[in-house]
Amino acid sequence: MTTKQLEQLVLHAVRLKRLSACPKSIEFNQKRPVTWTRLIRSKWLLVASSDDVSSVITLWSVASPSLLTRQSPTPLAEAFIPGPVMTEVIYVNGPSLTSALEIRGRIPQIDILAIVKEKRLTRFCRLQKLENMSPSTTSTRQPCCRVSGQ
Repeated sequence: MTTKQLEQLVLHAVRLKRLSACPKSIEFNQKRPVTWTRLIRSKWLLVASSDDVSSVITLWSVASPSLLTRQSPTPLAEAFIPGPVMTEVIYVNGPSLTSALEIRGRIPQIDILAIVKEKRLTRFCRLQKLENMSPSTTSTRQPCCRVSGQ
């Protein structure tokens, strides 16, 4: 091993030690138990928190300045859903994000939501609501629905 290779190896080890020395812990203050989270393109964190009656889907920016100062972050968007969210499928196409959520409420349904950004406001927009639908009532080999774009 050359001196230069050894120096690079030591520098790499020092950098790794420095990165692991101070883990960052940030509270997101969810009122309901978190059922799942998805990190999307290292840019957004999508969180579903559900109880037996309802759910909240929350979109957070991972690049938010409040995360760097360890303050409690503010969500970009929230959607309130009548029933617990069981599973989800997320589709990312460029800057747009669409999700299909299986909801097990009084009436099982699949909600298809999109993230819409209007001026400075980011919000969830319901594209489709399919009642009496769940993966158990649809074939796993065929898509249960299609949403066509404009």
